[in-house]
Amino acid sequence: MKKMVGIVPFLLLIWLHLAYGTFGKMSVFHQSFMAISNFMDWVVQNNLASTLILFLGIPVLSIVGCCYSLYNVKSNYQKIIFGVLVLVSIISFGFFLLITLMGLANQ
Repeated sequence: MKKMVGIVPFLLLIWLHLAYGTFGKMSVFHQSFMAISNFMDWVVQNNLASTLILFLGIPVLSIVGCCYSLYNVKSNYQKIIFGVLVLVSIISFGFFLLITLMGLANQ
C-alpha cells in the first residue's frame, strides 16, 4: 500500500481538472471547487495564495507522489502506469501554470 501513495494525489489532480473545467453553476464538481476555494481563502486570508496552492500545489503533489511510487514499485507494468501518471502530472502542471500566469497578467 505504501508503494501506491501516488494514486491519491493523482485523483486530486483529476478532480482539479474536472472541477476547473466545469463552468456550469449547478455542477457538483464546480460547487466542490468553490467550497474548497472559499475554505482556502478563509484559512490563508489571501485569494492569490489560495489560488496558487490549488492550481500549482495539487499538480506538484501529484508529481512527487507519482515519482515516489514509480521508484518504489517492482513490477514493470506498474512502472509503466506510474510513468504515464508522472507524464500526465507534468503536463497538468504546465497547463495550470499557464492558466495562473495568464490570470496574474490580467491583474
